[in-house]
Amino acid sequence: MKRKLFTLLILPLLLGGCGGGGNYEEKSITNNPIFGEIHDFNLTGPENGYVTNKEITFTWEEATNRETYQIEISATESFYNDKDAIYVKESNLSTNKFDLTYSLPVKDIIYYWRVTAVNHDHTKKSNQVGNFFYESNKAGEIPIEIEDEKDWAVHKEGSQANVSIDRNNFFNNGHDSLVISFDKEHTSTGPISQVGWIVVTKTEDTELYGTDAFYLNFYYSGQDSTILIRVLDFDGEYWQKQVLISNNSKQTILMKYSDFELRTAGTNVYNRVFDWQHIHYFEIVFERTFGDGVAILSNIKAVQYENYSYMFMKKFDFRSTDQSKWKGEWYDFPKEISEDGDELTISYKNDENWKGYGYQHVNVFKYFDSGDALRMKVKYTGTSSGATFYLRVYEEDKDMWQFSVPFSYLVKDEYKTLVIPLKSLLRSSYMQGDGAKQFYYVEKFSFGLANNYLEGTLSLKDFELVDLVKDGVIETRTRTIEENGCIEDFSTYDLYTKIYYNWDQSSVNKDEAMKLDTVHKPNIGKNSYCGEFDYKADMEAATYQMNLDTTAVKNKSALQLYLKDAAVKPSGFPQLDYLKPEQVAAEMTIQLTLDSGEWYRYIIPCVSKDWMNYTIAFKDFFCYNKDSILGDPQPLTSDHIVHIGFAFQYFYKDKDGKGVPTYAIANPMYLDEIYLVDADETSETLLDCTIVEDVPGSGVYTVDTFEKYADDEDMFNNWRYLVDYDYNLMSLSDEVSSLGETKSIKMHYKEKSVSYARSTIFSYKAEAKGISLDIKADKIATIYLNLNIGNAKQRFNITPDMYGVSNDWYHYEIGFDNFYTPEGSTGATINRNTMKNIDMISFGIVNSSWSPSDIYIDNIRMELGIGYTDLNITKIV
Repeated sequence: MKRKLFTLLILPLLLGGCGGGGNYEEKSITNNPIFGEIHDFNLTGPENGYVTNKEITFTWEEATNRETYQIEISATESFYNDKDAIYVKESNLSTNKFDLTYSLPVKDIIYYWRVTAVNHDHTKKSNQVGNFFYESNKAGEIPIEIEDEKDWAVHKEGSQANVSIDRNNFFNNGHDSLVISFDKEHTSTGPISQVGWIVVTKTEDTELYGTDAFYLNFYYSGQDSTILIRVLDFDGEYWQKQVLISNNSKQTILMKYSDFELRTAGTNVYNRVFDWQHIHYFEIVFERTFGDGVAILSNIKAVQYENYSYMFMKKFDFRSTDQSKWKGEWYDFPKEISEDGDELTISYKNDENWKGYGYQHVNVFKYFDSGDALRMKVKYTGTSSGATFYLRVYEEDKDMWQFSVPFSYLVKDEYKTLVIPLKSLLRSSYMQGDGAKQFYYVEKFSFGLANNYLEGTLSLKDFELVDLVKDGVIETRTRTIEENGCIEDFSTYDLYTKIYYNWDQSSVNKDEAMKLDTVHKPNIGKNSYCGEFDYKADMEAATYQMNLDTTAVKNKSALQLYLKDAAVKPSGFPQLDYLKPEQVAAEMTIQLTLDSGEWYRYIIPCVSKDWMNYTIAFKDFFCYNKDSILGDPQPLTSDHIVHIGFAFQYFYKDKDGKGVPTYAIANPMYLDEIYLVDADETSETLLDCTIVEDVPGSGVYTVDTFEKYADDEDMFNNWRYLVDYDYNLMSLSDEVSSLGETKSIKMHYKEKSVSYARSTIFSYKAEAKGISLDIKADKIATIYLNLNIGNAKQRFNITPDMYGVSNDWYHYEIGFDNFYTPEGSTGATINRNTMKNIDMISFGIVNSSWSPSDIYIDNIRMELGIGYTDLNITKIV
């Protein structure tokens, strides 16, 4: 049994003080005091172990030679000596009986009682110490009545709001509603430190025994806001829990007391225990509210959570909602549900109704109250044909979030377990709500597939909500850093969702998302991915953080990370025309937290548009919270770092510095190679992989001359095979196109086709109108020259009849207007302004005769001097 302890000094106010509640008479001072020894006496009732939740009558034998009695009641057998325990003393009792008519503050514990007889010069304690069990009244549900608006007070020091009562059954629950409304004009009033802060309080001196959660119907419509339910507990501490808002939706909110957090800023702190058994205030708190809004609350009550557990999702039963109300999207899937409801199978086939993609909507209507990930088993049968599996989650406010994975990641005919952290679900293009990831109430799931024109089945089994750590998906969310100091290089992931096993993100920015990126990664070694961290402009900073164990990392003196900002200036805002591209880049704050509590920060005011190696010496970090640290801050050392965090933020402003909110979404910040290193000075260095202008003003950007590679292995740090054929063969060659050079690249072909590719990272200043390159080929193969921007592709065909003499070198100058969009691909506009976004150049070689041969490529350059329509082919002599 857990014992609750309270400070003695506050008890007179809460219990009515000594003599405030006892049924006794205070004895007047007598002129005939009694002296001498007092005889022994016994307690007579109640018997030990007595259980009650009502008034108690205490009795004892008459003590000979006494004047008065004193009764003590305590939560511990030591009585008053245990200063923090509940302790009651009633003195000057004239009879051997006492009625306890007021409530003891803590229930469901054993109390002890004893009596002392008193005369002028002696005292005598009773022969026994009695005990009883003070039981709570298990009410199950205790209402916190709405009553009238006069019962709810708006805090005078915060922003203004109007409080009214709606008696029109807004929630159709038979209860009145509390309406709190405010507007932009009044939320900006009050002290600067409290702008956008509104507190509405009801004095509610209520015992909540027998409950473990708050229940309420809730509605909010308005600007971005953080809303809290807050209560003042028995010993005067404020405890609060955030309401997860589904904007413009009627919600049912259920909050476990165990999820409430102590508010320490500006409030009293006593025992740091939520003594919910008796509360004094019930409050609705709005923070960061800067516009118009209205909140409506109704049917507020304290309840037993278990009585409402059916409303919350754990393991999903596909039989729990009416199948006749499920809908298909683009395809009417035949479906089958297992007898136990744990498995759903949908079938598809290539017929006239099959568009190659479709989704089965499954109604849910469940709350997500605990757990941070969805776990499921997925399998497919039939032919995958490049198919992609999709999961979509629809929130109550119509926001839609999705996860996708290619069938190639799954296992044909066998179940594979997927664990999808809720925060890893990505924004859909069909968002209709407030764009905030909340997952408090989910209306439906959609399961489906795309990019498949064949037939088969897709099955899901054991679909459930889990906690990554508590349910054993991962052991800990703390990453152990080895001696080499590598915090993150994004090389250990086979699926982007696993980033969220270690990294966490905020939600106030509403556009926080982490992804693995293969397109924009720096070409260093055999780098597989970089990380993409998104943010929304004109909002609070998007933050990303991870707990660390760096005890093995000794004597490092700096933090290294590769950074590239890729935000673009939105169109349609003439006030922003003056901004240069390099100015539209996030401010980045880096925070390193020590095990002793210090927060060390470094700010990069404007992250570069090119990949840069930022190496930041520890001596250039500053202690952000030194005023709250006792004594001098501990120095920043690598082996004491326990947490790393990044924050990204950008505000659009006109020439005069006035804000021009665009709320531009999905602004990407690319990160890679985050290390603790040994460096004495802070530096910013352009990565060698960046393709810059050969000579300032020349308009020539050399992609590759192959001279820098030491051997084939070095060459494969940049070049790769797009398709895994056993006859792929690519190597350096001494067959060159011009004097003074020693190397080119040889691309072998044998069967029908091969594809070779190089990722490219151009400087954000790059401009070109066409591409030039040297090719030595035969009169058999056709070469498809592809320029890729993300998933979009432009192509130029170099055919056999374009060659002059077989096995000679030719120089090609090809303007971008000569490229076309190949069938089945998405087109991209490539011009002098967008060519910097080309992230891959590839060569597809198609051999109509299937005979083996080689193609040689050299001197690949982007050039501004080539006209868009130019097509020049010149033999190199």
